[in-house]
Amino acid sequence: MTDKNALTAQTPLAEAVRQALQAQLEIVIVQLKKAASEDRTEAADGVHDARVALRRALALLTYTGPWIDARWVKKRCKSYRGLFGLLGKVRDADIASERAAACCATDDDGAALLLAALDKRCDKLHKALQKQLADKKTLQLLGRELAAVASADALLAMLPVPVTNRGQVRLFELADVLPGMLGQALGCLTVYRRVIGAPDAVSSQDVLHQLRLAGKDLRDLILFARPCLDEKADELVQDLRQIQQTLGGWHDTVVAQNQLGKLAADLQKEEAARRWLDFESARGQDLIKAFYAVWVKMTPGCLRQQLSAALAALELPSGGCACCSGCGGQPEPAG
Repeated sequence: MTDKNALTAQTPLAEAVRQALQAQLEIVIVQLKKAASEDRTEAADGVHDARVALRRALALLTYTGPWIDARWVKKRCKSYRGLFGLLGKVRDADIASERAAACCATDDDGAALLLAALDKRCDKLHKALQKQLADKKTLQLLGRELAAVASADALLAMLPVPVTNRGQVRLFELADVLPGMLGQALGCLTVYRRVIGAPDAVSSQDVLHQLRLAGKDLRDLILFARPCLDEKADELVQDLRQIQQTLGGWHDTVVAQNQLGKLAADLQKEEAARRWLDFESARGQDLIKAFYAVWVKMTPGCLRQQLSAALAALELPSGGCACCSGCGGQPEPAG
């Protein structure tokens, strides 16, 4: 998420976040140009990659928010979520179309009708997205958001409001913040340990979805902080990637089934729909089993140990503190 050579443990947090957000927004702008392409494959890739960049930006703002100006964070999150939502329906339609092409026989009349209906829906959503991306308001929003993190005044706007009458602002460094930030993100993942315990336990789709997002957030935050962490962080990233791959594949099957449910009744092709649903259901069950095979090994204690080892590389600044009193590294005077 950031230039590995640019960050150190002593880099001010606000500057590290500014650099990362600028990099992600530049990716978003490039990918949205692809999303407006007439080529469906290129457009689908653009939609996916733009959403990935926006998710990373949102995760970073969410977990670094306590140490950045609250109003500034709120404005950025509102804009990023608006863009993220703009792409959501298109991405779901793309997933369903891709999954259908992978499992439906093109020589089957019922399957061919389903594929044609999905393609038609995708085309309609992509054309609507093209119009929205070409709209003056959308272009202005993108320009405004990039300027908010790339301008000379961006860093000043990000600094938290002084909390003492001396008007001093504590410039938190990465070494101050990373333990708490990553610890909180880890807690958002391990909290599901008691809820999702064993393969034979019944877990709702919503719980699995939230766990999937928590794993994504933690992985993206570790990658953001990676230049300051021990190489053992790579082991944790790899474990989280396994969760992301299995639950990501499972989520695609859920999206495909939901999309199919909207079409099957209208098309009156129950046989073709049933075969596809059976295919996606079986694939989803296999992916859940693969997820549990990894999840049972990822105990909270093990994950905390991995994170602790990764954080061992931080070089804490001499003097100073990581408090939020706005003390500038000096204790408040008595009385």
